Amino acid sequence: MSTTLVPARVAVAPSADLTPTAPDGVAPSTTSPWRRRLTSDRAVGSAVAVGALTLGLWNVVEATAFADDEGIYTAQALAAADGALGPYTYWYDHPPFGWFQIAALAAIPRALGVGDGSGIAATRVVAGVLFALTATLVYLLARRVRAPQVVAVLAAAAFATSPLALTVGRQVFLDNVAVPWVLLALWLALSPRRQMWAHVGAGAAMGAALLTKLTFAVAGPAVLLALLLGQRTGPFWRGRRFSVTGFAAAGALVFSFFPLLALLRGELLAGPDRVSLEGGLRFQFESRATSGSFWDPTSPATPSSRAGSSRVVRWWWPGWWAPSSARSSAAPGGCRSRCWGGRRPRSSARATCRPCT
Repeated sequence: MSTTLVPARVAVAPSADLTPTAPDGVAPSTTSPWRRRLTSDRAVGSAVAVGALTLGLWNVVEATAFADDEGIYTAQALAAADGALGPYTYWYDHPPFGWFQIAALAAIPRALGVGDGSGIAATRVVAGVLFALTATLVYLLARRVRAPQVVAVLAAAAFATSPLALTVGRQVFLDNVAVPWVLLALWLALSPRRQMWAHVGAGAAMGAALLTKLTFAVAGPAVLLALLLGQRTGPFWRGRRFSVTGFAAAGALVFSFFPLLALLRGELLAGPDRVSLEGGLRFQFESRATSGSFWDPTSPATPSSRAGSSRVVRWWWPGWWAPSSARSSAAPGGCRSRCWGGRRPRSSARATCRPCT
């Protein structure tokens, strides 16, 4: 008679639950540290943007006297809004994309009635918004290079509270329109994941900066170097050739609209009795008079000279925040001057101030 052996059942204790439990009354956190850091960056970045926007728009219309170039770029922006390249014959001194941007952005404050109703007041508001955008990009760029959050905030605050930035940085200059494009290009080039779209976007942003002002070509090598060496912890990544090619192709494609415009208008090369892209470039890089060099002791751009010292003092003069009623002096007829500190200019040829009405 055969006997079947049945194995005995052994009771096995269930494995211990190693999942950490939250204290009683506290809901367990399901947010990863990366998401918490991203949320913190967004909150601080939003605070930086709001603070910079407040500083940028504070007394922006009457902070400084209206410069000659501001009137030129405002007139060109108003002409662009009417469908023209400029109020007079366009001669390729700058690509028109700069005042195209000013015209598009100035339509918002003009529609809202912000400012005193003049065209240059609307463009000053645009300059204040671009000032805030630049300060925010400074914060984002500092975080992109792994700077601590406190350091990034201090970097943005150093820019936003700089007397030079609060005066020249809030005026209607093409430089203030191009700087955000360069910072955006650097931020994209320093993408930690080295994504192809980010590097192509960096090239497109750099091309937009060149279309705004040609002299920003000096920042191109810096952006390319940031793309190649930024955030590098080991050997070069495999797709670096594609990234560099995409960066260069996108930048060249965006910038090609400028020579294409001249080609379609038959004004690419210099000729008798006509404007040309060649003539505009020669003026900018060859025949145009320089404003001086920082390294030349006799140059007006050097703080050691009398003119340079006066300029530095004007940069640091705390008149950007003062209300117009406190800064202005009495003028004939009860009107106020929009000049710096309420003083009228010595020469009417250099004056861009106008009395209030």
